[in-house]
Amino acid sequence: TEPQSIVIRILELFDNGIKQLQEVPQLEPKILPLLFKTQQKLFLKAAVKPLEKPLPPTEDQLAKGEIEDENTWVWESFEDLRGILEEAIKPLYDYISVFDEYKKLLLVNPDQYVREKDEEDPQPTIEQLREEIYVNLREEKEILEKIPENIVVSMFQINMRDLRNLLAGKHAKIAEKMTELIATRAREMNRDLSNSFAEIHSHIRKMPRDVEELTDLNMYMDELPRVIEEKEILIQQCMGIYSILSEFNYKFTPEDLSKKWELFGDPKKTYELIDSRTTILEKEKEKFLEGMLGSQEEFEENITGLEISVRGFGQFKNLENYEDIASKVENI
Repeated sequence: TEPQSIVIRILELFDNGIKQLQEVPQLEPKILPLLFKTQQKLFLKAAVKPLEKPLPPTEDQLAKGEIEDENTWVWESFEDLRGILEEAIKPLYDYISVFDEYKKLLLVNPDQYVREKDEEDPQPTIEQLREEIYVNLREEKEILEKIPENIVVSMFQINMRDLRNLLAGKHAKIAEKMTELIATRAREMNRDLSNSFAEIHSHIRKMPRDVEELTDLNMYMDELPRVIEEKEILIQQCMGIYSILSEFNYKFTPEDLSKKWELFGDPKKTYELIDSRTTILEKEKEKFLEGMLGSQEEFEENITGLEISVRGFGQFKNLENYEDIASKVENI
């Protein structure tokens, strides 16, 4: 509210009060109606505020019997009141200037501010978001301590509660939205890491169809300790994000907590799966080797049979029997 409007409002009340005095009816016609033949409403004589400042009568006017305007005191009272109010509102302007530092804050939209922050290139790191949350929480606290709910300035008592809560609420909302942004980052990082472990587990569980696939799978599993070690570093970073959220008393859903601890246990689960699959694959290797030995013996028998058959072609010396000879060759 503009301080000058307070002056205008009070002076309007003064004018309205004077006008109301002019409408106070005389009581006699109501109490003694028989003494008054006319039905016209009669009012008490009351003061009237002149339309402009009354001037004192000149000597000539006094000589003619004119007197000072009987309502001069009303005008002077009105002007005195105006002067008092004008002086009374001067401290309000000084106090309003205290809020100049908050003009930019009043224009801030917390949702838009955090969205634009997230869209920056490069994106702010988790630590940068964490620091900005603390800055906003400190500024929220400072506003609540600096601006009282009520304050007396000059002759006015000002209710600051709504403005105080609005300004402090801007910082609180920004801190809340940034905390949620960190939570979103934690969920995305958890999802990506969990999916990568799921792919590893799926690959390990595949049953090889031959020795070549078994060899490839064993080579893949030999590389996994290095891969898991790299992922453990990322898991620790993800757990660190969860810890930051706990600093701000973030309320995790049961699903959030379940996925958090599932991810934490994925390396151990993977090593256990590697151990169990190694035992199974060793047995598969033995089966493949036994199959290869059987195939090798069968191959050697076939080679021996072929050698005998080839040597038997030496007995065919008559070219007239070429059709029989050709048939035997095709059978081989």
